[in-house]
Amino acid sequence: MPTSNGVILVFSSETGALLTILQDEGFLTDIRTAAAGAIAAKLLAPRNVDCIGIIGAGIQARLQLEYLKEVVSTRKAMVWARSRKQAETYQVPGFEVQIAESIAELASRCRLIVTTTPSHHWLLGIAHVQPGTHITAVGADGGGKQELQAELVAHAQIRAVDSRKQCAAFGDSSYALKAGLIRLEDLVELGQIAQDKSLQRQNDSQITIADLTGVAIQDIQVAKIALQLLSGPAESVNELGRPAVFRTLGGTG
Repeated sequence: MPTSNGVILVFSSETGALLTILQDEGFLTDIRTAAAGAIAAKLLAPRNVDCIGIIGAGIQARLQLEYLKEVVSTRKAMVWARSRKQAETYQVPGFEVQIAESIAELASRCRLIVTTTPSHHWLLGIAHVQPGTHITAVGADGGGKQELQAELVAHAQIRAVDSRKQCAAFGDSSYALKAGLIRLEDLVELGQIAQDKSLQRQNDSQITIADLTGVAIQDIQVAKIALQLLSGPAESVNELGRPAVFRTLGGTG
């Protein structure tokens, strides 16, 4: 089974009737996750990023780097994956990608790091990360998953989350909370950071983390965009970036 799959059902908020089936193989969820990662980097990454580090080499690893084109000027990237063979297949158009031999090597070279794995034990630790680094962690989106060492989360000056309540239950932040290394109020939701510049990165020596577990409002918004595309010319569906099957009840789509 692919790691990313699924279907989105859109219901009327007035009647509860099923309006649309978006049979997208999980792609809409993938792109909203990548978009959230780009927003986190825009708000929290240091001003000068020479190389982007990607941990993992799957679909989300590719999309995260592709979406970072919009917010980071560098076109150099370094990738590390548990499978060297998979790392060798990692390519994103427009980027010069180098394979890291270790996470330590990647972290020593990159001040913007994105973790995209389903790991059940932390991969990126406090000893790896240099001052001024921003980390976006998207892989630990369910119970038992962990990509960041709890001490690293505690060490960060800014700990952004998409949902404080959800990230307290699972995700990388939950491990630091359960260990008593941080308090719930030490987590700041990404929406608050977007609205208040004083909560954003203040200097290029801070370590910042965005722990993204995925929230329903993002799925709702991306479903709205898909429906808008469906209501336009047929070719506009291709703007989503890859072939997908959209089926709208009533025979359209």
